[in-house]
Amino acid sequence: MVGKFFQDLNPKNKQTTRITREFMRKGIKLTVNMNIRDLKFTKDEFSLIIPINNIFIPSLNCETEIWFDSETAEQKKPTNKQWKVFKDFLKIDNKEISKASVRLNEYKDELLSEKRIIKRVRKNYSFQDLNFRNIILPQQSKTTHNYLIVLADTNWKNRYCKHKFVIELEILFKNNQFELLQEMTGLWTRLDWNYLYNVKFEPLLSQALTEVSEHLENNSEIYYNLFRKGHNIIVEYKNSGGTEGNAYNTIYSLYLNNREKNDALCEYREDLITDWLDCVCGYIGNPEWKICW
Repeated sequence: MVGKFFQDLNPKNKQTTRITREFMRKGIKLTVNMNIRDLKFTKDEFSLIIPINNIFIPSLNCETEIWFDSETAEQKKPTNKQWKVFKDFLKIDNKEISKASVRLNEYKDELLSEKRIIKRVRKNYSFQDLNFRNIILPQQSKTTHNYLIVLADTNWKNRYCKHKFVIELEILFKNNQFELLQEMTGLWTRLDWNYLYNVKFEPLLSQALTEVSEHLENNSEIYYNLFRKGHNIIVEYKNSGGTEGNAYNTIYSLYLNNREKNDALCEYREDLITDWLDCVCGYIGNPEWKICW
């Protein structure tokens, strides 16, 4: 597990001692239970809340600047959720970093095949070879998911830039698992961040599923009302800018989670979820319920 030394600050551990000494030199004391009150923050003109000192990130093996994107104008420190997401990332499973490394090399090969970067690139490019610039905790107060973004520079020279700029990357982690690696777009600043990521779409559907009971079996009216409730939630999500793919993936994740529960109501919830999926895909007998994206 990456970040094991957070659980074992044995002074005989040379690496731990060196890192602790480095943090104390910079005014940050590294502890097992790092507390938000131990840090001092500043807020810049872009409403980013930034610790005045860089923080060592075990999974990246470097110190980097941390940005917490403020949820409100009055916010002066990270929200409890943002802080928890950040602390969880300090202990991320190394398997997720390995997944990011695999995608990194796939993306490199894609850029080479498109002739966007010059060929003088190492064959096996490690995640640790990146120059990590920032970690961003984006706005996420409206979703049950946890998001964190890592910004990094490669040494891949852009073939078409006069000044040989390198390719910059943004790497998205969702629920402390690798989700996405792509060229820098400013993902967390785009309008669709609040349509595709920081949305209440999934919690609303989950709430509808909690209303499922054994009475559903012999009462078509109850089923119809729950089906219509979910359908309206999906339509509202679509009208706010949500995509078909994201809607499908979100509902399908509810389907998988329901299968794992395997309780007495599992079958009833599954019928409801699959009907919602049919609405999204258009595979539904009554065209009235088809959602056109």
